Amino acid sequence: MSFSHLAPVHVLLLLGSGCLPRQSKGSVASHRHYRQKSRALWPMPRINVRAFAKFDDIYEYPSMRVDKLLSTFGFATRSKSKAFLTDFPVSLLTDPEKHLGPNCRVNPLEVLVGGEPLQHPRPLHIMLNKPVGYVCSHSEDPSIYSLFPPEFQLRAPQLASAGRLDKMASGLLILSQSGLITQKIISPKSHAQKQYLVRLRNDLDLEGKTELEAFTTGNISIRDRKTNQLVFCKPAKLEYVDRRVARVWLTEGKYHQIRRMFATLGNEVVGIHRESIGDVKLDTELQAGEWRMLTSAEISMILNETM
Repeated sequence: MSFSHLAPVHVLLLLGSGCLPRQSKGSVASHRHYRQKSRALWPMPRINVRAFAKFDDIYEYPSMRVDKLLSTFGFATRSKSKAFLTDFPVSLLTDPEKHLGPNCRVNPLEVLVGGEPLQHPRPLHIMLNKPVGYVCSHSEDPSIYSLFPPEFQLRAPQLASAGRLDKMASGLLILSQSGLITQKIISPKSHAQKQYLVRLRNDLDLEGKTELEAFTTGNISIRDRKTNQLVFCKPAKLEYVDRRVARVWLTEGKYHQIRRMFATLGNEVVGIHRESIGDVKLDTELQAGEWRMLTSAEISMILNETM
């Protein structure tokens, strides 16, 4: 099994505890097994949803106590921190021989855990090129979360996707530990415009422009999943790309909305690829299933711009 995606200290911890199964890299089963065994060894508290919504340390963590650092990065609960530190001491980069107690305040950028620096010492804000066939769920397989290092799932607050793409859709997905970022993207008040490249089974009406008229006038109604009543979709921008390809911009996110909108016009969607959210565009260097951290500029676009 390859450990290239884990910091050396995490490899040491996992192998030393026997909680990392020796299965192939990227195995969903191995990641699930890892999480179960890790939590059994160093049980983590249930994530507080309200605390998650208030999490606002966007770019860097503030200084924190060692026991909070261990909890935040998924090593151990505060109550188990003393026992953890006996085997895996925390020290400063500038003074690696001096072992710190659980009450000492440290900056995650400046510490060693078990003699190694944290590989991802900042809050997680991720751009993912979601591949077809993966679901945006922690409880179903194959999950998009299996594409990340297993240690990410032990973090607090929990890493979560800002909105979803259905299983057969692909493209830009933003994930974050920050409720400020996720709410800015998914809240109806933000009017975040999302751009999609849509492939259809049948030819579009390039001459009569039936689809363009229906989308831009908001003259398409679909059933609400809760009330089962027909509701009109908000006007959306549509651009013809080819006879069976269109580009669509939405400012809302109803369940399977694009598929259902085209279905009302007698056509079937066979492919959806999200290209951008607001001014944040999918990195063309990312292949399907690959990810990278959001840049400071991209985070600013999400937080500060009227999307």
